[in-house]
Amino acid sequence: MIKFSTFLTYAGALPFLGCALLLTIDINQFQPFGSVQESLNTYSLLISSFMSGSHWGQNLHVQKAWKKYLQITSILIALAIWFSYMTLDFHQMIVVYILSFLALLGVDYRLRRVGLNSREYFQTRFWVSGLVIASLIISGIVSGTN
Repeated sequence: MIKFSTFLTYAGALPFLGCALLLTIDINQFQPFGSVQESLNTYSLLISSFMSGSHWGQNLHVQKAWKKYLQITSILIALAIWFSYMTLDFHQMIVVYILSFLALLGVDYRLRRVGLNSREYFQTRFWVSGLVIASLIISGIVSGTN
């Protein structure tokens, strides 16, 4: 039986997959959400910020050596994403989101290596991050050709 948290993690990838599909079949507006690109952009901002915030929350429960690392990486990633969102266009943001999801996965990998995350959690994060990044790549490619 799949854990509820694992189910929710995969469910969180559905908007990425849906937007990639809509853009692939040349649907650029989808009611009631409006622009598919803007929906993808804001959802990516939300999820990348959420993931960064989850690392901030983890710093409350780790040994002192990891507190500063989690505090610094989480705030730097969140601020970089926000600043980029305020200044860059959609296609540039796709690159920023891909890099941020890779960086966030890198943080989780480091936490896994020292035993602060479970093997199951990291595997779920790895596969869901792969789905999200693939969806972002597809969205960036097809929206550039439409």
